[in-house]
Amino acid sequence: MNIFLDSNILYKDPFLKSIHNDILVNLAWLGEIKLYMSEVVYEEVINNYKKQLNEIYHSINLEHNKIKTLVANKYEEQLYIDKSVEVHCNALLSFYNNMFFHNVIRLVRYSNDLLPELVNRSIKREKPFSNNKQEFRDAIIWLSYVSYAKENLLEECHLITNNKHDFQGDNGELHDDLKKDAETFKLYNSTKQFFSLNKKLITIQKSMELQNWIQDENLTERYDMLQDLIEENALNSLFNSCSMFLERYTSKDLFSDDKEEPFETTDITFDTIEVTNYDIIDDSIIINGVLSLFIHIDLYEFESYFLNEPKTLTGHGTIKLKTSFTLDIGKGYKFNNFDLDDISIIS
Repeated sequence: MNIFLDSNILYKDPFLKSIHNDILVNLAWLGEIKLYMSEVVYEEVINNYKKQLNEIYHSINLEHNKIKTLVANKYEEQLYIDKSVEVHCNALLSFYNNMFFHNVIRLVRYSNDLLPELVNRSIKREKPFSNNKQEFRDAIIWLSYVSYAKENLLEECHLITNNKHDFQGDNGELHDDLKKDAETFKLYNSTKQFFSLNKKLITIQKSMELQNWIQDENLTERYDMLQDLIEENALNSLFNSCSMFLERYTSKDLFSDDKEEPFETTDITFDTIEVTNYDIIDDSIIINGVLSLFIHIDLYEFESYFLNEPKTLTGHGTIKLKTSFTLDIGKGYKFNNFDLDDISIIS
């Protein structure tokens, strides 16, 4: 899936930090989509960022001057700004250079060969030319994207721009004049709309959100939380499974006693939890791991050899078990399910 960006999508979010823009970048890092940015778009984003910062800093200085007229000593009221416009702009340049270097965003350069077509469309007022003063840059961006897509035989091309006037037809889709250039392109007014209309990315989006949550929580190291989840939601099931497993053994097997004595499992406590791997399926995080447990046992003696009834408690014992487990949880530590497999005794 190939996604082409217009500069107006990035004016308020040049570092692509908003929810849906961030998802776009993450999908590109994972190789699920390919992002493209025209050289014109890149230059516009940088210039607009610098312009916005200059305007903000100018406003700050004006307000600071107003403060100085009100205070007792205007020379004591100093303005401290940690970073200059140049420092911020360099940070943005570094951000995009990193994106380009790793092919997270592919820079689409425009060719001088586009000039005759630009002049022709300007004369005929064909889209994206109109009465918009930005029409020339719109035409360069559009034709460079179309040319790149054709040269590289790209399919499933998506243009994200909120410039409805020059790119959108009456039906909300790509304008008919532009469809003549490339029928493979679909139009979206925002990254939010793009995700809402591309259902196959929703699953990937959810998986990414879960993946980010897992990393933020350091989930595979949160043994305390995993133990709490199991204790609160599956402790009885865990205890019963371990008890049934031990029914195949005698006290002689478990404790190397000289005689067989009846026993009962009474309690269970955790020793360690180890997470071996996890998978994300739809809204679920499937955690696989190994539990080591202590099963506490009461031992009894027979009243007689022939009467198979316990009479008195003779002692206590502890058996250490190991078992593989699968824990199904959702975001926010929502418990879904728990399974055990391969219970064994640790000698």
